[in-house]
Amino acid sequence: MTRITKILVVSGLALMAFSAGAGTAQAEPPMFHIEGWPTKLTGTALNTTVLNVDGSSVECSTQSLTGEATSETSSTLTVIHLWSSCKAFGFISATVNPGSCHTLWHLTSAETAKTDIVCTKEGDAITVNAGSGICVVKIAAQPERAHVIFFNQTVGGKMEFIAKQTLESVTATVNVDGFGCPLSGTGVRNNAQMPGEWTIPGATVS
Repeated sequence: MTRITKILVVSGLALMAFSAGAGTAQAEPPMFHIEGWPTKLTGTALNTTVLNVDGSSVECSTQSLTGEATSETSSTLTVIHLWSSCKAFGFISATVNPGSCHTLWHLTSAETAKTDIVCTKEGDAITVNAGSGICVVKIAAQPERAHVIFFNQTVGGKMEFIAKQTLESVTATVNVDGFGCPLSGTGVRNNAQMPGEWTIPGATVS
């Protein structure tokens, strides 16, 4: 191998190594960026539907969302929901009790996340009780339901993001299907949906 050939080979290898390093540096994972961490985030609901089962819906006019992260930048966000002033499955009065359950958003890109439903007590579930026990539906812990979509925006000079949740293929169990309940009998459903949309100030996703 001539001296010139050696120089060309070494230069080519160096260029390949630089290119690979530059590519690696650019591949930063998506993160939630939380202003004023460890302050908890609070979200404002933009819709009222929280669950669909057998073509019937659960609507709650009062909702709260609290987001917690383990650091100022995090690939996950723990989301705690509370619901009240609910009606469900055609009944004026219903309750949605989260028990020890919450959702965990884990980013798959800067625009999307999958959602885990997590319950800290074994055997616990989110429980919908409509008509004082005529319809009872439970959503237990389950991983990686798709998905949540994020949009960053600026309001009054401050950053926030919108989270639009369209969880599908959620497993729900109809425990009670009493007289007047419109559901299709008791048992497990694998096609329930948990929609939702919130504005969440004090953070961005990128």
